[in-house]
Amino acid sequence: MIDFDFEEFCSGCAACYSICPKKAISMQKNQEGFLIPHIDKDKCINCNLCNKVCVHLNPPSKRNISGCWTYASKNSNVKKKSSSGAAWFEIGKHAINEGGLVAGCVWNKELRAIHSVGNSMQTLITTQGSKYVQSDMGDVLKDIVIALKKNNKIVFSGTPCQATAAHNLIVNSSASKYRENAIIVAVICHGVSSPLAWESFKTWDEAKHHSKLVSINFRDKSKEGYKKSYCRYEYESGEIVYLPTFLPSSKWMESTIVYNLAMRNACAHCDCKGIHNSIDLILGDWYSQYKGEGTLGTSCIIACTTRGKNYAESSLENLHNLEYSSVLKDNPLVEKSSFASPQRKQFFDRLLNGDNNFWDSIEKLYPPKYKYKKILVKIGLFGLIKKIIG
Repeated sequence: MIDFDFEEFCSGCAACYSICPKKAISMQKNQEGFLIPHIDKDKCINCNLCNKVCVHLNPPSKRNISGCWTYASKNSNVKKKSSSGAAWFEIGKHAINEGGLVAGCVWNKELRAIHSVGNSMQTLITTQGSKYVQSDMGDVLKDIVIALKKNNKIVFSGTPCQATAAHNLIVNSSASKYRENAIIVAVICHGVSSPLAWESFKTWDEAKHHSKLVSINFRDKSKEGYKKSYCRYEYESGEIVYLPTFLPSSKWMESTIVYNLAMRNACAHCDCKGIHNSIDLILGDWYSQYKGEGTLGTSCIIACTTRGKNYAESSLENLHNLEYSSVLKDNPLVEKSSFASPQRKQFFDRLLNGDNNFWDSIEKLYPPKYKYKKILVKIGLFGLIKKIIG
C-alpha cells in the first residue's frame, strides 16, 4: 500500500489511482485544493502496483540527450493560439494524420483544467496554450492503456510528473509491450498552482466584471506577438480584457507564476525534472528568438530518447540544431525546481478564510522588490536594467 507524506511529496499525477485493480485508491482534494490519493484499506489487496508506478517512490534515472532544436511552425494562425512555436500542435497533428490519438490539458466548460484524450483536430486545438493551473488527470492514464492495447498510437503531453506517470503506468501494466507506440511529451514546468486558488481568483474576477468568464488565454499574441504576450479574459457580457502576461501582469500570473504563492509543495523538490528515458520529448519556450519566423513564437525541443528524436525529425520540418547548454542557461527549469514562496502559508490562510476579496490586496504578499520592479516597468527601464545585470 502506498504510504508517504502526500501533502509534501505527492505530485497528484494519479498513477497510483490509475493502476489500482480494486479501485481502492481515489484522488481527493486536500485543504489547499490539490488532488492527493486516499486509500480504502478494506479494498486494498497489497499488490503494491501503486508503489511501482509512483513517480516519487520511483524517480527516473537521468541520461544524456538525444537531440536539441529550436522550432517554429510555418502556420501563423496555429502559432497565435500556441504558447510558443506550436511544436506540440504540429507533433499532435502528425499523430492524428497517421490515425493516432492525442492527450493533453484542456479547459472544460467551467474553465477547470482537465486532461482529455481524443483523435480529432478539435481535441488537439483545445490542448493548445498554457493553463498555469494543475490539471485533473481523471481517467486519462487508464484510457491511454486501453488505447495502446487496441494497437493505437498516442502522443501525450503533460508536466514532467504527469509524463513520467504515463510512462510508469504503461510499462507496469498489460500495455507494457506497446510502449513504443506512445510518444510522451513533457513541458518545461514552472510548478503547478492550486485549482482552488484558481476558482477563488475566477470568482473574484467575475464579480469585479459583473459577468462570467467564458474564455481565458494566458499567452495571447494577437496584440504584440511573442515578445510581449497578454492575458486575454473574455466574459459572457462580451467584454474582453487584456493584461500583460508578465510584469505588470494579471494578479493570477504575478501571484502564482512569478511568486509561487499557490504552488504545490512537491514542485519545490520535483522528482521528475531533467533528462530521463521516461519522457521522449521536452517542449518549452525559446525567448531568445522572437524576430523573423519567431515573431509569433519559437519552441525549444529536447529529445530524451532515440524514439523521441526520430519522432521529432519525422513530424517537424525546419528543425534548427541548438546546444542544450543554451537551453539550460535561458531556462534552468528544465532541470531545477521552482522556489517555495515564504508567503505561501499566509496566502493559503487567507484563501481558506473564504473571502475572495483578498485578491484586491494580494500585492502585500509579494516580496519588497516588487514595488521597485513595478516602478521601473512603468518608466520603461526594467527591461534595460535586467539586460545589463544579465
